[in-house]
Amino acid sequence: MNPFSGHLVDLKEALMPAGYEKVPQALEREAAKALAGRAETHIDLKARTPLADWAKKKRLAKIAAKSRRRNRK
Repeated sequence: MNPFSGHLVDLKEALMPAGYEKVPQALEREAAKALAGRAETHIDLKARTPLADWAKKKRLAKIAAKSRRRNRK
């Protein structure tokens, strides 16, 4: 899943495109339910779902890491 766009794709980890991250094992059931047999779908990132919450944590972690790098200079 791309945590910045909400694009969820049914791929194996070895074929993961840039910008996509593997959904944690605890959320694989939610991801399978969202895909519902399709190859890809979009997740509403403004919704309060487990997948949207996971993606939000990923986005905030990237912002925090960038802020820490900037503050070290």
